[in-house]
Amino acid sequence: MNPVTGVPQISFMSLEEELEIGERAKQRLEVEVGLLEDPVVVGYVQEIGGRLAAISPRQDVTYTFDVLDLEFPNAFALPGGHIYVSRGLLALVNAESELANVLGHEIGHVAARHAASGAWRRSTIGVLSGIGELAGMVVGLDGLPSAAGQGMLAAHSRAQEIQADDFGQRLATQAGFNPASMSHFLHSLDRDGTIREDAVREASFLDSHPVTVERVETTRARARELGPIPVYDRDRDRSAYLERVRGLIVGQDPRSGVFLDDRVFAHPDLDFRVRFPEGWSSVTAQSLVKASHGPIRMELHRQGSGTDPAKAARDYLDAEREHRARAEERGERIPKPLIVRRSEVQHLEDERTVYSIEGTIGNSSTQILYWVPLPGGIFRLSCTMPMALRLDGAEDCQVTAGSLQPLRGAERSRIQRVTLQLESARPNETLAEFSARTRNHWSLEWTAAVNGLSEPYTLEAGQLIKYARAEPYRSSPALATPERAAGRSVGVPGSY
Repeated sequence: MNPVTGVPQISFMSLEEELEIGERAKQRLEVEVGLLEDPVVVGYVQEIGGRLAAISPRQDVTYTFDVLDLEFPNAFALPGGHIYVSRGLLALVNAESELANVLGHEIGHVAARHAASGAWRRSTIGVLSGIGELAGMVVGLDGLPSAAGQGMLAAHSRAQEIQADDFGQRLATQAGFNPASMSHFLHSLDRDGTIREDAVREASFLDSHPVTVERVETTRARARELGPIPVYDRDRDRSAYLERVRGLIVGQDPRSGVFLDDRVFAHPDLDFRVRFPEGWSSVTAQSLVKASHGPIRMELHRQGSGTDPAKAARDYLDAEREHRARAEERGERIPKPLIVRRSEVQHLEDERTVYSIEGTIGNSSTQILYWVPLPGGIFRLSCTMPMALRLDGAEDCQVTAGSLQPLRGAERSRIQRVTLQLESARPNETLAEFSARTRNHWSLEWTAAVNGLSEPYTLEAGQLIKYARAEPYRSSPALATPERAAGRSVGVPGSY
């Protein structure tokens, strides 16, 4: 029985399976992508989510609410009640009621057991960090029961999205939030997608929750049907929200590393930079940097401290054998092993000593691994390619390994920490004048979008305006843990 509609529906997983799949997906997601470390903001999201979850018609799961450290707008729910929003979405939201409607929508997916209905489709994964492959790696098939439906974060059906919109607005209304805020948020989200259209295209809430004119109109009409909220004050709703997200990091987080351009990734706390080959696409997660060019793929990890690359290689191979043995004992499916064909100490052009091994995986793939010592520890670059492309892949891998170097002073000086700030508009002040006065890091178009302003961008005296403040980033070596070996952002820096 669907707890939302009261109508019987086919379920392809039991409650126990749903809880198990959701918990295992949650663990991998949070390790690979990472959570926002801001108790004020996270506590606020949990407070709003808790108010909504308490009145959900489905109470056989424990709802949890967390913020992923991702710069692009996103929100989704895992089976079993685990709900996430990204810090990029929080930067776009303009009122407490908007956040409540988004969380209500995701609670709706859980309450209606959409994950258990078999309608999730593998073809549109990609709600995590910009590359569907990474999403599949984080919560895909590896180690998850087959009941996961061949893809944990695939898009819901159109009917399910409509049902979640309806449920979310009604739940928000019941909890005392304005249902009209859902259409306000969808409008801002649509503008966000339009602005990013010509920039690096990243997966977002738009991919799994497509905004259409029909959807905006439907949510607007439903809000009128639900009626006005007694004593609702839009300004107070907005101010209450904005004060809670003041200081939120926007854009790339330097503590996790940043792309200085489309090829160079730099990590100020770990004191390294790496340059990927031209034409390669790059993506980062909490503990790795990945790049690909067709079927040739690279992954960069910080393996740990130390200065001996040969010892690091032995430790890695020993750990891999132990992991495989334990997995085999548990009866889990394990990937084919790397058969080492060659290992050697190499000297890079700058006379640094590195260690490399090369081997095969099955009958079709070659893998080359480099261990490179740097001030921040030992870094492991692994390159996997079809055997037929071994020559091209090996050359690119060697060049990339050689580009792993301590961060240069000029590069370090370019790294900034950008935070969301608030300032009241002055009488008769234009948005351009406001931006100049506050030294706003965002473009006028982007500032208007995140504040829900329409042309000619008229400001009212005393109106709170979100803007971005950029400051030079001061490295914090104490934060340079293996878990922060790479950033969690996708794309290149710049103003939207």
